[in-house]
Amino acid sequence: MVLISGILSSYLTILVPVFIGDAIDSVPRYYKIFDYIILILIVSSLSSLFGFILEYYSSKTGNIFARRIRDMSFKRVLSNSYDKLENQDSGDLLSRITMDVDASRRFVTISISNLFSTTALLFIALYELTRIYYLFSIIFLIVMVPTIYLTFKMQRMQRGYWRSLRKKYGNMNSKIGENISGMRVVRSFNAEDFEIKSFKDKTQDYFSDYVGIAAVRSFYTPLLAAIISISIGFIIITSGISSAAGIPIGSIVAAINIFTLVLRPVRFYGRYISFYENGMASLERLSEIDYSNENYSKKEPTGYDIIIENLSFFRNNKKIINNISLNIHENEHIALTGGTASGKTTFLNLISGLYKNYDGSIRLGGIEIRDISPGLLRRIIGIIPQNPFIFSGSIFYNIDFGRGYSLSQVINAARLAKIDDFIETLPDKYNTVIGEHGINLSGGQRQRIALARALIGDPKILVMDDFTSSLDIVTEEELINDIRPLLDGKTVVISGYKKKTLELADDVYYMSNGALLPVESGVNE
Repeated sequence: MVLISGILSSYLTILVPVFIGDAIDSVPRYYKIFDYIILILIVSSLSSLFGFILEYYSSKTGNIFARRIRDMSFKRVLSNSYDKLENQDSGDLLSRITMDVDASRRFVTISISNLFSTTALLFIALYELTRIYYLFSIIFLIVMVPTIYLTFKMQRMQRGYWRSLRKKYGNMNSKIGENISGMRVVRSFNAEDFEIKSFKDKTQDYFSDYVGIAAVRSFYTPLLAAIISISIGFIIITSGISSAAGIPIGSIVAAINIFTLVLRPVRFYGRYISFYENGMASLERLSEIDYSNENYSKKEPTGYDIIIENLSFFRNNKKIINNISLNIHENEHIALTGGTASGKTTFLNLISGLYKNYDGSIRLGGIEIRDISPGLLRRIIGIIPQNPFIFSGSIFYNIDFGRGYSLSQVINAARLAKIDDFIETLPDKYNTVIGEHGINLSGGQRQRIALARALIGDPKILVMDDFTSSLDIVTEEELINDIRPLLDGKTVVISGYKKKTLELADDVYYMSNGALLPVESGVNE
């Protein structure tokens, strides 16, 4: 439908100057002029109709393409393991899924709506010029040679600019995101001027590339138009020869009008090169998003013990976890303590299955943890992070988190986490919308919602990463007392440095430089 509409629209567009020429030649027979006027109106209307169909379906196709590639890119981002995502710039990923997808949409839309129709217009114009007078078609072909050369020349000159532009846009996005998230720190250190200057430097780099693209386009696009204008001059010069050859004056006028129409597709090719390079640069960046397509074992763990053998983990060629071997038995409670950057959080991420790229072995119920499907792993292991992330949405959404639990199940999880009484005091209760990052909640309330989120699926293993570090003494003691009975019948791994937190464990280990040392057995006693 799109291709046929484009060809018909182009063919009817060329017929208009042809009929105008025929109308001029029919002046001696004035009664035919009205027939040509009606014919021109009909042809113009049909050309507009097919043009509308072309624009509608090309725009629809472009948006369908953008929707699918945006969904696919987002899926690829979320399919990656946590360690891969940690090494990627969030602002750059955001620009890829937004700006790059939009650039690829414009490229596809323009390609469908204009590339086929304008190319068809050129071939139809060549046919009509040949039919009128062969010299006109020769001039047309001679003009096309430098036009095609300049078009490809402009393409090569813009390619580097567009690729650089996409990367710099990602850098700007990252800078904006950092300053919005870290606004409190920026203002605390009176660093506004420093950050503004840093952002200006990035926008200047972005601006410089756009100026480079504009310089190329401003030189080549008028030059292409000038070539067509010169060709029209040659048509007028050769009109004397064509008149001597018996070519009617109306046909000469038609030829000049056809060359004028050709000016539009030539200008389009100049613009299309920008869309092409921009679109290809965007598609290339989208294809660079890592995609995890791992094959997972169909077997399920036979138990909930965790056997760790010779575990090591590197980040940026630096060893973070150093050859750890440890057996965590089913229903055992252990705790990790140690200094800052000793490897506690990394170790918990490893045994939670968030990091896949490790040396050694982590077996859960007899199966290597990276071979267990993420869906099954998340049902088995509940994670309570140090700084729980609360999404902008309802309390119900933050606890259920798209897993399909009923309201009664969400309420039960909230009761276990001792947050239900607070929720019931809110006007909309579980439908109350929480601000971004849970900004309108206290630290203890955020932690209890995170606890409810982890407990709702009744996981057999709980991993709690320094979850009381940001709480005051009173809130910490209340939370610890509420959590203690919930740990019965579960395998529990905790990290922290506060005594109350460590008392939840049967055994405590000290981490230093990625190594694990036993500290005490039976700490509760």
